[in-house]
Amino acid sequence: MATRTAAVTAAALLLIASPVLASGFGFYEQGAKASGQGGAWVARADDASANWYNPAALVYGSKHEVQFGLSYLESGGDTQFSPSPGVSFDAVSNTVTPFHFYYSQMLGSRVAWGMGFNSPFGLVSEWNDAPLTLSSRRAELRTYLFNPNLSFRIGELWSFGVGVDYLSAEVREFSRDATLGPLSTTANLTGEGTAWGFNGAIQLKTKSFTLAGQYRSALKPTIVGDLRFSGPAGDLLNSSAQAKVNLPGQVLLGAAWTGKRFDVEGGAYYTQWKYFDKILIDTGNPLTETLLSQSWTTSWAYRLGFAARFGSSLRHEFRAGLVRDHTPVPTEFLRPSIPDADRNEASVGYGYLAMSWGIDAYAMYVKFDDVTATGLPSQGVIPGTYSSTIWLAGVTAKYRF
Repeated sequence: MATRTAAVTAAALLLIASPVLASGFGFYEQGAKASGQGGAWVARADDASANWYNPAALVYGSKHEVQFGLSYLESGGDTQFSPSPGVSFDAVSNTVTPFHFYYSQMLGSRVAWGMGFNSPFGLVSEWNDAPLTLSSRRAELRTYLFNPNLSFRIGELWSFGVGVDYLSAEVREFSRDATLGPLSTTANLTGEGTAWGFNGAIQLKTKSFTLAGQYRSALKPTIVGDLRFSGPAGDLLNSSAQAKVNLPGQVLLGAAWTGKRFDVEGGAYYTQWKYFDKILIDTGNPLTETLLSQSWTTSWAYRLGFAARFGSSLRHEFRAGLVRDHTPVPTEFLRPSIPDADRNEASVGYGYLAMSWGIDAYAMYVKFDDVTATGLPSQGVIPGTYSSTIWLAGVTAKYRF
């Protein structure tokens, strides 16, 4: 019973970050232009990726625009765990390529609409060494978000945006090793779930100064799937399983100054992680139903972005950004499946915009603070210290007509 509950619990923990969240298991590099500026782009969003960063800005876009892009990163390629001085284990490297697609269209001079389709998660964690595999051998999650938006302008300074979020989540694998008396087995959970949410944005824009904010609502998916055990244990323990998860909302804020050749923006993301205080695990048996406390905290991410245009027609643009991102995960609940920590990020980017098409590219370096897990193995926590760095790169192509 305990083995079954632990496996379901760990799989549910993969889903505790919604598609717009920093830290946790979120992936917020959802456009190369924004990512080159450290994601400090809520107030300056001026292309179709405003569907994600600030839909209130869609009314300042081109008549029609379509975008498509990819990011590239190696998850776990430079992640280590040290249970004691002089002993360390390396995570397994996995390559992932999250995508994004956006479309926007003006409907007159004061109304616009758009839609986004992206992969807000795409990270994989994997370990080959005990005792880490007793908590998580491989954890793979994919999510897909469809987000239509409507934007309208009131007066000369104000604009607003509203949208609907539809999230589809897929746990492709969550496996862990276990010992049941004399038997050794591997438990693996797979499952799918969906959820609905909404978003709203407001913007105050003058010729050179902009203030903007967006709220994305909580999402509440129920992941329904199957829990399977290898070997003889499977004949006794295989079952269906589901996990109910309350995901917090998030506020995105930005203040920007825009000139002819130079732009700068400061921003902050606030995530209501304090409302994520428990997970209900249901295995279809009242004796194994489990209510787990998490005690996560609210978190802030602070961003600073810069852009400089150059060339005779100012069609080339250099970008740079800095981020300080705080984790919501207390050390007593820090597990190998999500070895999260406070992080510093630095990015650079380049863009070229012709009359009807454009290309953007970025690279980002993420350095996680070393963090020591202090919880109990019975809760899936392996005491020890994690250290990690990640390199990301991405490109977005756009066409305006």
